[in-house]
This record gives sequence, C-alpha cells and structure tokens, in this order.
Amino acid sequence: MSSQQPDRFVKWNLLDFLLLFFLYNVLTFVCVVVTMACAVVIDSMADNRGHSPLVIKIEKDGGQPRLVHKIEKKETTAEHPLTQLIQQGRSNPAVLLIALLVGVITTPIVEEFLFRLVLQSSIINTDKYGGWYNSISAALSIFITSLLFAALHGLPPKEMTLEALQAMMLGAMIGGVLFLIAGIAYLVVVRKTDARDLGWDDKHLLSDIETAARWAVFVMPAVMLIHITAKALLPNAATDPIPLFFFSLVLGYLFYKTRRLAPPVFLHAFFNGFNLMILLVFG
Repeated sequence: MSSQQPDRFVKWNLLDFLLLFFLYNVLTFVCVVVTMACAVVIDSMADNRGHSPLVIKIEKDGGQPRLVHKIEKKETTAEHPLTQLIQQGRSNPAVLLIALLVGVITTPIVEEFLFRLVLQSSIINTDKYGGWYNSISAALSIFITSLLFAALHGLPPKEMTLEALQAMMLGAMIGGVLFLIAGIAYLVVVRKTDARDLGWDDKHLLSDIETAARWAVFVMPAVMLIHITAKALLPNAATDPIPLFFFSLVLGYLFYKTRRLAPPVFLHAFFNGFNLMILLVFG
C-alpha cells in the first residue's frame, strides 16, 4: 500500500507559495515604509538644527550668496535600486555595506527560499511516475519559476535620491529577514517540515560552495554576454528580465539536481557580488 503512495518532493503546495509570497510583499512594504518615514523624520530634525546631512551649496540670489539645502543627486537612469545605490553612493562606506548585505547575503537567501524551495518544488511536488514524466515535470517547474522570477525583476524602477535608496534598501533587508524567519516557521509548524525538506544539509555545505563556484565561472560570463546582446538589440527596452531568465534556469537546475538550497544560494550570491564589483569598478 505504501509503495503506491507518491514520493512527494515537498510537503507544501502552490497555495502555500501564494500565502508566503503575499507575506513577503507585506513585510517588505511595511518595513520599507517605516524606514523611509524614519529617514524623513531624522533628516527633518537635523535640518531644523542646522546640521542637515544633505549637501549644502552656495548659490547667488540677486548678487548675494545664500545657503541652500539640496540633495546631491548624480544623473542616473531609472536602473535597479541597488544599481542606483552604488552609482550615487560608491564613496560612502555605509552605502557599500548596505549594498553588500542586501545584494550578496539577504537577497540570494530570501529569493532562493521563495522561488526555488517554495515555488519550484511545489510545482514538481511528486516523483510518483519516474522517467520522462519526472523530467518534463522538472523542466516545466524550472521554466515557470524562471518566468516569474524574471518578470518580477523586470518591473520598471523609479529614479530615487540616495537617502531614499538607503532607507528603502535597509527596509527591504529587514523585511527579507523577517520574512525568512516567518516563512521557515510556517513550513516547520504548519507543514511539519524538517531541515532536509528545507533544502539544508550541512554535510554537503563545502561541496555545495565548490559546485556554485564552478558553475559561476561559466554562468556569469554567459549571462553578461546575454545582457550586453539584449541591450544592443533592444536599446530602449528594459532588458534585465532576459539575462535573469536564463540565470534563473541555471539556479532551478542546480536546485532540482541537488535538492539542496545552498548551491543556488551561493551561485546567486557570487553573481550579485560580481555585478556589484563591476558597478564599483566601471560605474
């Protein structure tokens, strides 16, 4: 009797993903709003005391110089918020620390948890039939997850000031950490999962890092080439989703083959770290 039961890939389903996806957006939104509101209050208090952190410039008004408070804002296009953050605050250690924490640590863990562990595995969800059925099911789950991953990263960004970017990134980081804690708690308490269900196996951690590093050597130049080609062919379009779709296919494949979260997380971290380095060096 037990041999006829499907060998489930995970203990959750698409409804759980929708619930966690909603929770992620709510927590992130609330944290971003709170941090940006706090930034406005702090800036206003500092401005009232005559110690505004904003740039003070001298301008002439009718031949007489006067002090004016003005946010220093370099000319940038409406790039991804993390890209804007680096472009505007590359000389500020606090900005670089926020970019590192968000881009290399928080974002890879949160996004791989949500997209690979929760969504992709809930689409596969069973190894009952084996053979070609499993292969098609796996390919479909990776494809659908990658489409959603790329589409959400393709939402049109807005041009923002450095102060707003710092507050937003800090809020996103806090919201991501809170979501990770809440998401793991939900899967453990409600869905009765264990560490293995959550894609964690400390015995393979070093080999997972090595696997991610080997893949990064080939994947990062390939994704960069796709990005450059897409920009050349579609100069006036938002082309970020195109390379990210192919990158997500690799992340999904790594997760499916290993059934562990560490390989895609570390590959994602290497990829984001590489992009941050490129931005710092070449702008």
